[in-house]
Amino acid sequence: MRFKFLAATVFFVVVFLFLAGHSFAINNPFQEGINNYQSGKYEEALDTFMRQYYKSSPSPDDSVYEYYIGLTQKQLGNINMAIYFFEKSINKEKPIAESFTELIDLYFQQGNIQKAEEIVKKAEEKGVKPAEIAFQRGLILAKKGDKKGAIDSLSSAKNTDPQLKSAVDMQIAMVEMGTGNYESAKESLKNIIATDPTSTLADYARHYMEVLTREKEEYKPLRFSVGMGYLYDTNVLLKPLDASVSNGITGERDSSILNTFAVDYLKQFSGGYSFSVSYSLYSNRHSSQETYDVLSNSLTVIGSKNYDWGSVNLMAQGTYAWVNDQRYLSALTLSPIFRIKLSDDFYTDISFGVTAKDYLQAPLAKTEDRDSRTLTQSIGFGWLPMKDMFINVKYERHNENTDGDNWDFHGDRYYGVISYGLIKNLRVQAYADLFKQKFDNPHTLFGVKREDGTYTYGASVTWNIYKNLSLTQNISTTRGRSNIVVYDYKRNQYQTMLEYKF
Repeated sequence: MRFKFLAATVFFVVVFLFLAGHSFAINNPFQEGINNYQSGKYEEALDTFMRQYYKSSPSPDDSVYEYYIGLTQKQLGNINMAIYFFEKSINKEKPIAESFTELIDLYFQQGNIQKAEEIVKKAEEKGVKPAEIAFQRGLILAKKGDKKGAIDSLSSAKNTDPQLKSAVDMQIAMVEMGTGNYESAKESLKNIIATDPTSTLADYARHYMEVLTREKEEYKPLRFSVGMGYLYDTNVLLKPLDASVSNGITGERDSSILNTFAVDYLKQFSGGYSFSVSYSLYSNRHSSQETYDVLSNSLTVIGSKNYDWGSVNLMAQGTYAWVNDQRYLSALTLSPIFRIKLSDDFYTDISFGVTAKDYLQAPLAKTEDRDSRTLTQSIGFGWLPMKDMFINVKYERHNENTDGDNWDFHGDRYYGVISYGLIKNLRVQAYADLFKQKFDNPHTLFGVKREDGTYTYGASVTWNIYKNLSLTQNISTTRGRSNIVVYDYKRNQYQTMLEYKF
């Protein structure tokens, strides 16, 4: 009997507790919503929060429900709805503090910096979560390129709440890295490791320390390169294919020795600015056709400003060339270039340029004067579909106005290249180049408007023999088609080049 009485008692206690708990859940739908949210049942949680919100509204608890509805909508990926409810929550008489930080974070992730700043100001006016808000203001200022303001605000967050120290130091390191101040970045990373050596954040800090150390070893503001090569050309003279106009032309095949030299200087400044100067020298000396020997040197100056979306570059390039040891060409190009980052592995380049060319030898006739002003517009796309592969395509529009009527033209150029690293020290590349030209005036000798299509395609293999020494073998074919037979030709070139960089 005593056993039966004890069993009955336990049964009734269990039933009572179950019913009491069930009754509590029914009588406290807010807690039911919280339980569902914490269990990952976001749809059920949202349904509970929404029913209670519209049932009791208006109510002093509205800001609480709006906060949790915003959180749940965020978890479900309904970002705009989350923003809507967080906005409502912060505008209540008694707002939920966390609604401010959540809203700032969502606007920041959307790239809506202006709205994120507005919410930061509201939070600061109400004295809400000063440490977290200072941290978020620091992120916003860093996004805007205000390095000093970002570091000051982040440091303020750390001083207000020491628990944010490691997170703040990581963000300060990111700011310093983005502006090229690698030593300051390393100090912040060291602080993270020293604070909690076993934390996940410390592991990230060690990774970035390795990256900075490697980049410092690889980065040199001043670089040099020298090259020597051999070229075999099957048609140095651009001998026409039509035998009726090419009879008697011989010696079109020739070999030559190539020499190159280059100096590059790069200076990086805070705020994403950089400045570079490059000088290059090219020499091509033929075995037989000395009248086609070329000596050319170029000076290029580029000023750049980096942004989160890409970069703006202003380029000026001057070229001076000799042919057969006589002054041949002087040219100057000015061009702005805009690089727009479309994704982490895809970008586009847009540029506009003007080039002035001055041919330094008197033309045979006034109509053959090639001194010119050229306007160029171009758009290109670069893509890295995998780690060791790069693809680039480009379109250019040319409008060249020359002093001689025979050389005025407008043209379209299409270019594409694919490069792939087969193994660690071996890279292959294939390319194609098409240039279609339509000349504006009837040729004074042939009586028709000249139309040319120059098709070039080829491939190369580069072997990195040692760290700074590479060997490149290149093969290319050029087919020049024209409605005027003297400009219709074909040539093959085979080039071997050894280059050393230091």
